[in-house]
Amino acid sequence: FDRNTKEQYACEAAWSDPYEEFYGLGENFTSVSRKGRLFDLWNTNSLGVNTERGYKYIPFYMSSRGYGIFYNTSRKIRCDLGATLSKASYTMVEGALLDYFLMTGDAIKDIIPAYHRLTGLPAVPPKWSFGIWMSKISYGTREEVERVAGQMRSSRLPCDVIHIDTDWFTENWVCDWKFDEKKFPKVEEMIEKLHQDGYKLSLWQLPYIERGKTSYEVYDEAAANGYFAGNPDGDLQFPHGLIDFTNPEAVHWYKEKLIKPLLRKGVDVIKVDFGESAPAFFKYAGADGRDMHNLYALLYNKAAYEAAKEEFGEDKALIWARSAWAGSQKYPVHWGGDAGTDFGSLASSVKGCLNLSLSGIPFWSSDIGGFWFESSPELYIRWLEFGMFCSHARFHGFYSREPWDFGQQAVDVYRKYAGLRYRLIPYIYNQALAVREEDTLIHRPVFYDYPSDLSAAGLDTQYLFGKELMVIPVLNEDNSVRIYLPRGQWTDFYDDTVEEGGKWMEQVVPLDKIPVYVRENAIIPIGPEMEYIGQKEDDQWEIHCYPMEGKGRLCSYEHGFTVEMHASADRVKIDCTRTDMNLTFVLHNIRPAGVQADGQDIGFRMDHKRTYIHMGNRMQDHDIHMVIEKGEQ
Repeated sequence: FDRNTKEQYACEAAWSDPYEEFYGLGENFTSVSRKGRLFDLWNTNSLGVNTERGYKYIPFYMSSRGYGIFYNTSRKIRCDLGATLSKASYTMVEGALLDYFLMTGDAIKDIIPAYHRLTGLPAVPPKWSFGIWMSKISYGTREEVERVAGQMRSSRLPCDVIHIDTDWFTENWVCDWKFDEKKFPKVEEMIEKLHQDGYKLSLWQLPYIERGKTSYEVYDEAAANGYFAGNPDGDLQFPHGLIDFTNPEAVHWYKEKLIKPLLRKGVDVIKVDFGESAPAFFKYAGADGRDMHNLYALLYNKAAYEAAKEEFGEDKALIWARSAWAGSQKYPVHWGGDAGTDFGSLASSVKGCLNLSLSGIPFWSSDIGGFWFESSPELYIRWLEFGMFCSHARFHGFYSREPWDFGQQAVDVYRKYAGLRYRLIPYIYNQALAVREEDTLIHRPVFYDYPSDLSAAGLDTQYLFGKELMVIPVLNEDNSVRIYLPRGQWTDFYDDTVEEGGKWMEQVVPLDKIPVYVRENAIIPIGPEMEYIGQKEDDQWEIHCYPMEGKGRLCSYEHGFTVEMHASADRVKIDCTRTDMNLTFVLHNIRPAGVQADGQDIGFRMDHKRTYIHMGNRMQDHDIHMVIEKGEQ
């Protein structure tokens, strides 16, 4: 009981093992290991990514001892995981009731699915969303939008989405959900032209409605109908009105009057900005204000996502959200908020990505280049490299984030890694579908796959991107990295050099390279070069195989075929189920003495350390069984 505030708290405590680690509690941009830390789960506008503040606290954490706890509340929560008392953890929840679920499992991999069964399975956003998004704060005219879109295409720089931020209204930042006709004349024509050029269009908005100097219709309508939350006496407190998403009539109005008309014009996705600052002292139609502060983000995300789902269908629905609460994984995608333009903010963004992933939200992007003001070419390039190995990739900041404004090297690196990302879309999208089919993660801390490896326990400067790729972002101006490879054999993604795991390495890395290693016995589908998703038929892939001794498996959830690989000291067996895909198998570090498919010799070609076996459409009618006899290596 707090004598000053008169607030009552329900409490629980538990002994903590000396070797125990804790993970989760949301995006908070500090270290992945939560042991010895104290967290007040109260969402706020973080104004950066380097403090204890967080846009997306989630009342769920896990222990390395095989349990997880989800607190079924949105009120104030304090989780002290050994900060006050080193031998114990404790939790305090505002109110007289402590309602929580205890989940157990052999590993982290078992506990996150249990959390999802309670709060909702993650939805998978549409395939085009995994392409690159280009943005700044803000493109302000149709001419500027078309200039950027045209220059991306003329420069052959891959991009799928153009985002317009705060300046598409008559008054900048005064959101009335209407395009200013002087800035954006014939907007339907602009959108149609973007679509013809292979682009999708994203639009910013927020839940705070101002009565501007010229834009007042939306504000007056909401105020007259009671769609705003406010003080108990009816005073709105601030110069803007806060949409009350506990009011069903306000939700219907928001979806039907504000969001869906934009979607019908051709807008493809809405940026659901803010949402983390709903006052706890306000009166809401359907909830106590103390419950609503954190819960507001979930209801806000839900309303915008449902508008898209109702208009486009479930497979094409998504939002772009900054705030979240438990259950927000049902309404993707989220981004990391307003990062600074420095290497410390880049490093913190990697931590935030992994923390949110461990808190049950799989799809995430940072503002590539950093948000606050100017970014140096070196930082821009390093952030670009990291961003290409996240589920989603949006360039955004206070000033320009187009690559040509950062010098020729930035353009070259953009072309190199954006090109690689688009070739990896079959792999990235399949890992996204695995989130739904297997309830696994895309951004995987090393200990997620190697829970018994003590060197991986608190490692948050590198991660597995999907099941097969170890990514090590360069997080300083010195171009130096420390790399940890767990036990097993790891293949350098670029030159096929094989490293024996179970060790640390230090490297100085050229500015145009981000270290990436491939796990042993990985099978990775790679597609053709593209400037936007859907530009080319998705029917010709290379299936890259990294056989060591052991087994590997690829299940293509999109195209419905599987590849299984069994490697021994003298041969590699590959079984592929029937498919209409035109496949070429690429074996890394294998020099065959011969290759047979269903008992018949077939041709192959060697290129450096890689063997190419083109199968064409052989698998349209039946499964294929290949045997590759190893020659002298």
